[in-house]
Amino acid sequence: MDEALRRLNRSLDDQALAARIGARIRSGELPPTLTLRVVYEGAPLVGKTSNLERLHKGALPRGARGDLVSRALAGDRLLGFKLNSDRLAPLELTVEVLTVPGACYFLDLSKSALLLGADGLVFVLSGRDELDQEAHVLLEENLAALNRSDLPRVYQANRLPGGAPDLAPALPTWARRAPLIPACAREGAGVAPTLEAVLSATSEALLADPQGFVERQRATRAAAEALLRPRHAATLRELEGGACSYAEFLALAAADSFPGLNGP
Repeated sequence: MDEALRRLNRSLDDQALAARIGARIRSGELPPTLTLRVVYEGAPLVGKTSNLERLHKGALPRGARGDLVSRALAGDRLLGFKLNSDRLAPLELTVEVLTVPGACYFLDLSKSALLLGADGLVFVLSGRDELDQEAHVLLEENLAALNRSDLPRVYQANRLPGGAPDLAPALPTWARRAPLIPACAREGAGVAPTLEAVLSATSEALLADPQGFVERQRATRAAAEALLRPRHAATLRELEGGACSYAEFLALAAADSFPGLNGP
């Protein structure tokens, strides 16, 4: 197909999408502004932080993004930045790109809260099969306990020299159940396509059921905030005594309904 014709077809597709989104905003199915939260997950030292740093330093237009910030979160460190996007214009879209550097532990309050409030997920692989497998199993257990197993996701095969795609088939089969992006985050290769892929998957979920998406987003964000309240952190530390399962804890915390606990 001629390049000019391809550009025309993309333009027509964009116009049709804009008209569709505009109609849904006018009907009340979509709010005029929306924030999507993308979370990067994976084993320790796999490249989650490198992804965010490379995205922020040069892979995105300078005026489109806010500062890269780090703040405390339930004993961990939250790293991230905000990005203004016109991909769903006329919807005013802000994207939060976030990660908690370090491991994906099962009893990890900060990561559970982050996953609970996420709209899209990037799982970064290192190519070290045993380490990737362990982190992925723990992630799936977390998502199942949070009832978020259907979270839109992509996989990134990091640390491929130059982002070489020919090395990707050596990765585990579970990493091919969603879009798989070859990358080398330290070099900046593949980091922007990874973010684009997860935003595409998340946008598709939003447009497939706008009202359901927005309602679930509100509920999960509120539950994530409740999960980080001090009394829930104290209860989490008591789980080792066998008082309840982690899944039961998450369900109670999400509902903010621990009996007899009325602290801040």
